[in-house]
Amino acid sequence: MKIVHLAILPLLALAAISLFSFFHKEPRKDWDPDAGVVVPFSQAATVFASSNPSQALNVVDGDEQTAWMSNAPLPEGFIGNKDQNSLLGQAEMFCTTHQSASLKNATDGNLSTVSSFPKKGNECQVVFDFKGEIPLYSISLKCQVQSELKLRVLQKGNGEWLEIGHYTSGENYSLKRIEIPGGHAAAISLASPSGFDVFEIAGLATLPKEFVILDFGETKPVGVVQTRHWAGDGTAAGSKLFLSENKQDWVEISTLDPSAVQAVITNVEPPINARYLKIEHTLNARDWNKVFVWEVKAYDQFGPYGPRPPASAGHTKIKDLLGVNGYWSWGTDQYSDLLAPDGGPYRYKPVASHARNYHDMTWDIASPSDQIDYDEMAAGKGTPAKSWLNWDREYKAWHDAGLTIQASLQFFRFLPEDWKNPQADARAYAKAFVAHFGPKKGNGLVCSIEVGNEPWRYPSRVYQQILQGMISGAKEADPFVEVFPCALQAADPSMEKSDVFKNYIGARISKAAAEQLDGINIHAYSYAPAQNGQRKAVHPEHPNSTFWEILNAVRWRDQNMPGKKIYLSEWGWDHDGGGEDCTHDECVSEEAAACYAVRGALIALRMGIDRATWFFYANEKRPSSLYTRSGLTGSVEKGFAKKQSFKALESLVAQVGNKYFLKTVREDERGWIYLLGNADGTPTHLVAWRPVDGDNDASSTVTWKTAAKPVACFWLDGSGGKNTPPMPKIPTTGTWELQLSARPLLISLEP
Repeated sequence: MKIVHLAILPLLALAAISLFSFFHKEPRKDWDPDAGVVVPFSQAATVFASSNPSQALNVVDGDEQTAWMSNAPLPEGFIGNKDQNSLLGQAEMFCTTHQSASLKNATDGNLSTVSSFPKKGNECQVVFDFKGEIPLYSISLKCQVQSELKLRVLQKGNGEWLEIGHYTSGENYSLKRIEIPGGHAAAISLASPSGFDVFEIAGLATLPKEFVILDFGETKPVGVVQTRHWAGDGTAAGSKLFLSENKQDWVEISTLDPSAVQAVITNVEPPINARYLKIEHTLNARDWNKVFVWEVKAYDQFGPYGPRPPASAGHTKIKDLLGVNGYWSWGTDQYSDLLAPDGGPYRYKPVASHARNYHDMTWDIASPSDQIDYDEMAAGKGTPAKSWLNWDREYKAWHDAGLTIQASLQFFRFLPEDWKNPQADARAYAKAFVAHFGPKKGNGLVCSIEVGNEPWRYPSRVYQQILQGMISGAKEADPFVEVFPCALQAADPSMEKSDVFKNYIGARISKAAAEQLDGINIHAYSYAPAQNGQRKAVHPEHPNSTFWEILNAVRWRDQNMPGKKIYLSEWGWDHDGGGEDCTHDECVSEEAAACYAVRGALIALRMGIDRATWFFYANEKRPSSLYTRSGLTGSVEKGFAKKQSFKALESLVAQVGNKYFLKTVREDERGWIYLLGNADGTPTHLVAWRPVDGDNDASSTVTWKTAAKPVACFWLDGSGGKNTPPMPKIPTTGTWELQLSARPLLISLEP
């Protein structure tokens, strides 16, 4: 194993770090709704296409629903294309046996012009001699014959003329294609007992290719290429991705799967300086076959998420960071006060300081314009929509279990058109809700609200009105309540063109709303596409992981809402455990999820996230499908058995719950190492792991030059201390040797 040496400042210097010096990059003063977006090199590219140039710009229009579609090379589209027809304009060069006055018409690419070959002697024969063997996949002929015309090919391998096809008078004026065995020829011969006319003879050197070329305008360091390049249903034999500085010398960087329907990502390691990018489809030899390219985006090595910002000492304790998403009754169909001491909210206290409830507004009111009096609910009269419901009783149990409550006020069951007066109705509802549940003016059960969970089908204009109404109503009722928008992303403006996922922050939060909100709200799961386009769950450090949308959100916040909070209100992995298998495409193993839970929480802490709320508290009692196996426990049918992910987070809180993030020691492919410690900046723990798949058993050795002394080691993987890790080796130089694996390793330090 290779040993990588890394020197950092002595630990004593860290004592000078003030934990609360946490700061953000000084933002520009102007409002920038696109502050989180990493603009791809391709956005303003000029696009060339092998055919159908009028659609070429569709590949860089930011809309994955539009595409460039090629022309069909076969049966005749290739004939006038010099990049596809290897015989175009070559008749006078190759034909030496029959110098017809109209010879050039035979390969001029025009199916209407004719070259006549009269009979000489006993037959009429025309030979095209290529002066050496050339690639030749097939020959296409349009002729007029009196007698059968035979097509022969000469190949160097056997030195004999091989008859490969014929053209009869019954086929006159039609275009006929004949494939050549072996795909190469030194010469071809057309022979008939009678004279004949050739309208065109055309040749494909290989299967036809169609492509688009992007010109960035100048050389760029290309490190990540995202393509939605689906070629059609069985239309392409293969697809490739190329880069070039001069449009002549191309470097192949990837062989793409032409059947991948969704976008895929190609990492270029190391990055290549290039001005031009080409996607080339090789078509199957089928008439009227066309191929597509839908969208192309090229970035530097950091891709669409951008680089990680420099780390600053954190402001949140680990135990205060972590929370869990729950729901009324926690899957038991009874009020949570009946579930003590180890059911419902009480069960999740060891891993959560707060709980987020999907508070469905349709449980409270039947229409957005309905009024509600929560005092009547508290008096046992229910809500206008549910006569039996008492949120006070439910929320008090959560509060008594030690969880602060974050209410996500969901209205997705209402249609946008159900809101007759969106701003006024939203204001009235939020004012009533916060007046009753608010932290200071109400009964103190709810500390923060969200304006919707994922109302991503709503038009942006309607959502902005609802957001503004709820902000004003909530803050009027209780200025101490925190108000957050629904979950939004700051990476991809094109999502506003989607039918389902209209969730771009720049289109949904106005400057006026941002000034009144307490922060922003994001959902960041960890997915990346495989080369076939299939979405897969991956480790959080994966360079293509959607978990890194956190970075776009941080930049957006720093620019437009500096100093305000970011709630990561949903994150997690579907995984085995709790007595239930996870079998759908986005699943990871129970062991991997346990590692990712701890690693993801520490990354969120390092990024300055204020809350990280795991989705979901438990598995759903349904067959394995997306998000039904993301629970920290098994389902109600399995008695909410604790998964290894639960135990891993439990060990994290138990060991270092009162600690803060202080400093990164390293974040690279060999190891991620963070220092944790006290509020005064004193380091107390080192946590380290390899940023790899959780089922990867390989280890690597890294070094750390430090005066610190280790006291004890722990695995933070939920294994219950099995296979206690070895203490670091410390040579006389004071340089630690750490054996790192996918499992997070925690080392307590001597004071």
